Amino acid sequence: MKYVTTSALVLSVALLSSACDPFERKKSLNPTFGNAVRHNMSVQIVNPDAGSKPTTPIEMDGTRAAKAYSDYSTGTIPETKADSVTGKK
Repeated sequence: MKYVTTSALVLSVALLSSACDPFERKKSLNPTFGNAVRHNMSVQIVNPDAGSKPTTPIEMDGTRAAKAYSDYSTGTIPETKADSVTGKK
């Protein structure tokens, strides 16, 4: 009986250790495994050079912006011109 228990224990250890081979696991993975994680990290990490280049001011007509905001806040839709290709509004 002791021989059967020892054999079962040795067999169990051998099977468990063969399933935990880290080199075999790396061979079976796709070469692109982990790219999504690395991409998400690179998108979310702060860029240390972000403020080093001067930005150009945005050119905008204040009167036109005020009218667009007023139209949006009141829910009015301004009249549109006909499309030059289809002729439809």
